[in-house]
Amino acid sequence: MATDIETLGGHAPKVWYVVFLGRPVQRWFDHLSPEWCRHVFAFGYVPSLDVWLVINPIEARHELSILPDETAEEWLTQLYMQPVRILKVRQEPGHWLNARAGNWCTTTIARLVGIRSRAWRPIGLYRDLLKAGAVPAFEDSDVDQDQSPQD
Repeated sequence: MATDIETLGGHAPKVWYVVFLGRPVQRWFDHLSPEWCRHVFAFGYVPSLDVWLVINPIEARHELSILPDETAEEWLTQLYMQPVRILKVRQEPGHWLNARAGNWCTTTIARLVGIRSRAWRPIGLYRDLLKAGAVPAFEDSDVDQDQSPQD
């Protein structure tokens, strides 16, 4: 049986926050990206459960975490203590050809948010997200009401 965003009964984020994390060189492939965007992961709010879902495709596995809303502000504060840029994008329907090759952080997050992207590096995904209508998150221009009730 096929599953799509509508069949999840509201138990999935409709808006994703895509985090581009800066870091010094740790592996050979870090040389392929600018220092400000060497890793990418995403998080989104699930209103029906009052939790945040964090998807972090790290090198050895995909880390999936559930963050209760009452701890989200502290987590975001800690996140912003690092060099990050965060874009906010609405969930797209995706396409069966989306990023089928590779299992890197970039291709995983492109598939997660459902945008069509040929990006292999985080900087390419950043550009593709902006072209798809993503906007900087947690800034004065971020007035979307599709997030946690306490915010």
